[in-house]
Amino acid sequence: MPLPRSKKRVTLESLGSPEYWVEFRIITGMKFDDVKRLFGDAKEDAPPDEYIYDLFKNLVLDWNLPEEEGGEVMPLPREQSSSVGKLPNSYVSFLVQEMSEDTGVPDTENLDEIS
Repeated sequence: MPLPRSKKRVTLESLGSPEYWVEFRIITGMKFDDVKRLFGDAKEDAPPDEYIYDLFKNLVLDWNLPEEEGGEVMPLPREQSSSVGKLPNSYVSFLVQEMSEDTGVPDTENLDEIS
């Protein structure tokens, strides 16, 4: 069985912006130690917006998103976390969903039936 993908690149075509893209790490394809290191310091009671900033900071590898149409590409979240706050809410919602989606890892709930 092949290893799960560790990164993904999506366009924002479904949001009417096919020229923009984001490449990010996929949590289910990352090595356990990397996930632990990235999120080990996360506070369980952190506000949802703090979690979103951390998610972008830790997972986004590259993008071509400008602050405004025709503007320069914004710094990556790991370089400047305020870049996330300058994105349209629809982009943030879409990207969080993409970063969090199931990436095809087999269902292991029914392993008892196999053994």
